[in-house]
Amino acid sequence: MLDYNHRPSFADRVNAAVDRALTADQSTRPPRDYLGGSRLGHACERALQFEFTATPKDEGQDFSGQSLRIFAIGHALEDLAVAWLRGAGFDLYTRKGNRPDGGQFGFSVAGGRISGHVDGIIAAGPEGFGLAVPALWECKTMNAKN
Repeated sequence: MLDYNHRPSFADRVNAAVDRALTADQSTRPPRDYLGGSRLGHACERALQFEFTATPKDEGQDFSGQSLRIFAIGHALEDLAVAWLRGAGFDLYTRKGNRPDGGQFGFSVAGGRISGHVDGIIAAGPEGFGLAVPALWECKTMNAKN
């Protein structure tokens, strides 16, 4: 008898195990007490209001394991992109004092209820780019535009 039922592959089972670990870990992180600057352009004003007022999420509304993996890969690739840009001659600052222990450049308004950070600031670029500096640098590695 032929069995046409789907059986999870080894990769499916590994991803599921990693996803379970990642999603369990996110429940131990304290919720943000501010609205992130990158959220300010969101089209749904109601969603922004819920976030700003820290309205409890519906059951099951945390990030999926796959989303958490994408976020982590994006952070790792950001470090690589910084090295590439600096190697290409861009004067890029990603931390205050440009030291690993310095914090990100950011802003805070409304008594700290709205805050945001930039991935970096470009102070100068290679000859011939005609880059207006200083310029904000945002690194988006894990989206459709890459």
